[in-house]
Amino acid sequence: VTGITVNSVSGNRKQIQLRKEKFSPDIETMEGAAVAFVCMSENINFLQIRSVSNKVEPRNKGNWDIPFALSTLAETVENVLDNINKQTSA
Repeated sequence: VTGITVNSVSGNRKQIQLRKEKFSPDIETMEGAAVAFVCMSENINFLQIRSVSNKVEPRNKGNWDIPFALSTLAETVENVLDNINKQTSA
């Protein structure tokens, strides 16, 4: 998917329309750019793994699937850590 990092969530149709016209995002995150900036400024390796609970659309928490997002995130983190462990053990 295509994502953008924002400093405030898209909560209304006007803001969503402006962002879709400019960036064509499927998802948006709020923390990604800050984490990357600090890590790069401090010369710290980093990896960001995100899980999607909702799309860029007018805020409707009824459309969010947080349990699914958390379970897929946990599964992915476990797989990444297993792969890192296998590489460092070899």
